[in-house]
Amino acid sequence: MKKILFLIMVIVAGFTMFSSCERDDICPEETPTTPLMILRFYDASDTSLIKPVSGLRVVGLNDDDTELEPAFTPAASDSIALPLRVFQNTTRFIFIKDYVAATDTAPEQGNRDTLTFNYMTQEVFLNRACGFIANYNLDNTAGVVIIDDGDNWISDTLIENDGLINNQNAAHVRIFH
Repeated sequence: MKKILFLIMVIVAGFTMFSSCERDDICPEETPTTPLMILRFYDASDTSLIKPVSGLRVVGLNDDDTELEPAFTPAASDSIALPLRVFQNTTRFIFIKDYVAATDTAPEQGNRDTLTFNYMTQEVFLNRACGFIANYNLDNTAGVVIIDDGDNWISDTLIENDGLINNQNAAHVRIFH
């Protein structure tokens, strides 16, 4: 009788232990993440033509105008994908055309234009395993501001899709040069 009672207690304890375990929540790899902002470069004289930027380099800026490292030098420069700051409503980048790195005998070269992107952030809850992602909505009136330095190579911008940045399948901003 003691053996049967002991066996029943072990079985009940085993069921209690295994039923109280939580299942592992693993976020699937194909789950969408916070999207990058897609910029596409166009010819300013014929706004329907895509026009690559020669020697493009992009550098992020902090609130105090210090440049963030590492800078981004895309392989193909007719479109690029850039991250926006999640906990801010503005992100600034320096776009350098015809970039040449500094050497021992020469300083950095290239035409630098600074663009400010103004947006609202919307947090979206995916599920318990994956948590939150951020989507963005560029301000349609002042979503992209070109800082005029007297020698701008970027002539204008156009916000696509009403400024909504919720995927990486299409361009969000057109840059004309």
